[in-house]
Amino acid sequence: MKPFASQVPGMARALTVLLLLFAATAQAQIQRISTAVDGTEANHDSYEASVSDDGNVIAFRSSASNLLAGDINDLPDVFLRDLNAGTIERVNVDASGNVLNFTNLYRGSYAPSVSDDGLRVMFTGYRDFAQGVLRDRLANTTIEVLQISFTSNNTDRQARQESRISGNGQFVVFHSRAAFQNSEPVSARPGDTGTNGMHSIFLYDAVTNPVPMAERLSRPDLTADPSCVTDPGIECPEGNADSFAAAVSDDGRRVAFHSHAGNLVPEDDNDFQDVFVKYRFDAGDNYQGIAGPIVRVSVSSLGVQANDDSVQAAISGNGQFVAFRSLASNLVAGDSNAHWDIFVHDLDTSTTTRVSVSSSGAEANHDSFTPSLSDDGRFVAFRSNASNLVSGDDNARQDIFVHDRSNGATARVSVPAAGGEANGHSLRPEISGDGQWIVFESDASNLVPADNNQSRDIFRAANPLIGGGSP
Repeated sequence: MKPFASQVPGMARALTVLLLLFAATAQAQIQRISTAVDGTEANHDSYEASVSDDGNVIAFRSSASNLLAGDINDLPDVFLRDLNAGTIERVNVDASGNVLNFTNLYRGSYAPSVSDDGLRVMFTGYRDFAQGVLRDRLANTTIEVLQISFTSNNTDRQARQESRISGNGQFVVFHSRAAFQNSEPVSARPGDTGTNGMHSIFLYDAVTNPVPMAERLSRPDLTADPSCVTDPGIECPEGNADSFAAAVSDDGRRVAFHSHAGNLVPEDDNDFQDVFVKYRFDAGDNYQGIAGPIVRVSVSSLGVQANDDSVQAAISGNGQFVAFRSLASNLVAGDSNAHWDIFVHDLDTSTTTRVSVSSSGAEANHDSFTPSLSDDGRFVAFRSNASNLVSGDDNARQDIFVHDRSNGATARVSVPAAGGEANGHSLRPEISGDGQWIVFESDASNLVPADNNQSRDIFRAANPLIGGGSP
């Protein structure tokens, strides 16, 4: 899908919005993903869906024991549903098919992230260290790409949460406050001991890196003096506060994250969490790694820094757009709702817009969370407690919405196939790269017929603003 850039002006825009609103009255096609191949309902909860570029491969975590025969480990597993092949498989297995059981304090496998083609899945488990595992379905290999030892006081038990794999399946981003001890299978660069105790953002090249080494990206801009990059005897400066929740473009060139550090960019004195983007390549397409520039994106279109926290960054596959949620009231004009909103910053034009609004532009009357962007940045899916983003929202539940940045239309995604409203909360949306599908988890029992398991399930819905293929 080509990068979207044009906006629909004047009456044409208004007409387009009206037509899309009319189209959105038809219920989106929706199906339940967290079932056995024969349709048997899961006997326990399912969470954390991640979707391929075309929307047909969905990875998720589940505590259910009946999605596959022989599931007797009594632990949460990572499963993958391939709608094209009509199959479901367990991802946390080795090349021989033996189940990888993680029985430390954080039991089981969790936090899956799937590549664009659906062939590579990154997930997390814990033994005596934070375990990052990369499953290659085509090559039938399972690689423990990250083993980050806990610090001596055992405080790094969240070292590998929220890892993400790039769309091309090559790069893994994660946060950790581990002081890498330069032990296999992954190390920090020489001289980068990471001893300040802060969570940092790292990137690991799982394909072409000749030496298993992680790049620490959440550090002050080094463009003025990159000497520490080439001289292993010089310690590069680190961020002076925690950084979390990395997201990576499809090609791994840009990494977004949020941080409370005040020394990553100049004139950061708002004392709030901000959203940043690290450029690993310069404008001339030259690799810079940790020496690449870093920019703050949780700013207004005039460059004014936010007057409250900004977190939960998502980046479009093409790396041009960054979505995030913020409590700031000064990123756009007319922000007076005093709620968490979803914003999108265009890295090419340095403009910031609010997208958690109704199709008429009305601001949300409650909080919005967890944005997800299509590859071209046109569509933004998010969760919201607001009841005024679409008409007839009376269920008093958290719902999933999608906003079209090309024309301003907003539609609700988490609606039953038979019509009406969801009778439970829906959370954690992720939109496919092509923008056609949104996956999410929900407690609702009326999104599809015969949902009687009284458990949280994973669903896939067609984007109601553009339709979609048959489930």
